[in-house]
Amino acid sequence: MKAVLKYILPFVLLSVSCAKEPEQTADPAPVKKTVHYRASVEADPGTRATVNENMKYVFEAGDRVYLESEGGEIYGFLSLSKESDAGTSLALFEGDLTCQEGFSPLADTPVTLVLVGVADELHPVSGGKLSAADYGNKSAESLGEAVRRLSHFTASGKFGDLRFTLTQQSSFVVFCLQFDEERVSAGDVFSVTLYNDYSSETQTSLFSGSFPVKAADGDMEISWVTAFEGGTAVSGAKVVVSKAEEAPVILPMNDQTLAASSYYTFQRPTFMRDYLTVEAIDGPTKVTFNKATNNGIQYSLDGYDWKNYTSAVTLYNDGDKIYFRGKGTNYQQTGNSGILTADKASYVYGDLMFLMCDEKYKVKKEIEADFAFQRAFYKASWLQLHSEKKLKLSRRVATIWVVISLFVAVFIGVIGYTMSKVGALETLTGSNSETIIVKISALLSQHGVVFALLAGVILAGILASTMSTSDSQLLAASSAVSSDILGAFRKDSSNKNGSMAAARITLLVISVVAASIARNPDSSVFAIVSFAWAGFGAAFG
Repeated sequence: MKAVLKYILPFVLLSVSCAKEPEQTADPAPVKKTVHYRASVEADPGTRATVNENMKYVFEAGDRVYLESEGGEIYGFLSLSKESDAGTSLALFEGDLTCQEGFSPLADTPVTLVLVGVADELHPVSGGKLSAADYGNKSAESLGEAVRRLSHFTASGKFGDLRFTLTQQSSFVVFCLQFDEERVSAGDVFSVTLYNDYSSETQTSLFSGSFPVKAADGDMEISWVTAFEGGTAVSGAKVVVSKAEEAPVILPMNDQTLAASSYYTFQRPTFMRDYLTVEAIDGPTKVTFNKATNNGIQYSLDGYDWKNYTSAVTLYNDGDKIYFRGKGTNYQQTGNSGILTADKASYVYGDLMFLMCDEKYKVKKEIEADFAFQRAFYKASWLQLHSEKKLKLSRRVATIWVVISLFVAVFIGVIGYTMSKVGALETLTGSNSETIIVKISALLSQHGVVFALLAGVILAGILASTMSTSDSQLLAASSAVSSDILGAFRKDSSNKNGSMAAARITLLVISVVAASIARNPDSSVFAIVSFAWAGFGAAFG
């Protein structure tokens, strides 16, 4: 019996188990193997997207490089090797790559590398693979931060190269919009949208975001940096800036293609005013908005009661203001006629470009807010102030400069008088006293090479100041005669030949008179200048 249990029972049990229906088993998962890989990677020295002072992108601890073949048969991330230091533009990356079953990379297998920075926001990862760069509405406060977060560095080569050079594929646009401090406060939030092909029905939003106003170097501004894919075409683009309960400001952007590895700067004075203001400061002033009739321009004398602009308006008292608003067309500068003119010196506030930005007239790059100050009052022969807040600074600079120059003049006279008293120089009388600085220079030149050079510099300064003053006065006089005097009597203000002839004749006449006065050895510069200042004072008195 024991023999049966020992030999027969195992045979029976084995036969029963073999007679059972075999169980269904799942197909085995595809076998993937890993390949260890290491390669040297550097940033292209020619790339302009940089974060270090040597004009190169530097690798940081935590940076990775994603490698993938054309068909995706091998892929994976390489990390910064422990053998390489962060902060360099050439580093060693290594790691394990994943291969599909049955695939073995060859030395000539084409591969692509993408840098995924430690602060990267462009490259999403899914299933161990890198997705296409997603620019979206991403921005940064500084260019360096934008390069770290929004760069798209790529390299192409072969699996056996073992050394790759990364090239920047992003382009960066630096935006800076400055505001009138009377209309905004630090912390105010503005919505900004960059539209491409703004005037068409197919306009697209390239970027949109909200930014707070910050105080920077005495100005109120919002600024940011955003990245675009290299090769993005910008055509008919407008930057729309808006604030709650404020009319939006529309700023044009130049047509261009944003090249990879390049920077672009978009900087505009954006005053956020509903109107342009002209203030009289020199008595009754006739203000004319040229070529604006029936073009949608309105004016107001109080900022509330608006009327359609049809003809020039006179401001009768100092401090009186006229406001312009609306959008017009055809503000092209032609001849001697400015877009906005006044027959007397005046202040202008606001942004002329705001009135010029419409659908039918594209503003050129150089036509910005300063255009209003440089060309609007072409009849006023004085230096225009860009804004009222600069008046105090200008007054202080002028006063300090006058005090310094007059002190130096008196000091030279005292030195010359003292030298005459001690016998170093002869006593000068009459018009000869005006040559004291020449006499001092001649005396200095007799005491060595250094003093001779100093004397030469002094004499050169005298000659330079004489030439500067003379040509400035000649040009001012010719402009006053041709534009202010004769211009008031000419019917055709666009006749440039007449203005040029009058200016040349004036230059010739004044030069002859000046030469005649200079021939008189007894004539005194001080006496002539005193007459000029007396006339100048009488004109204002």
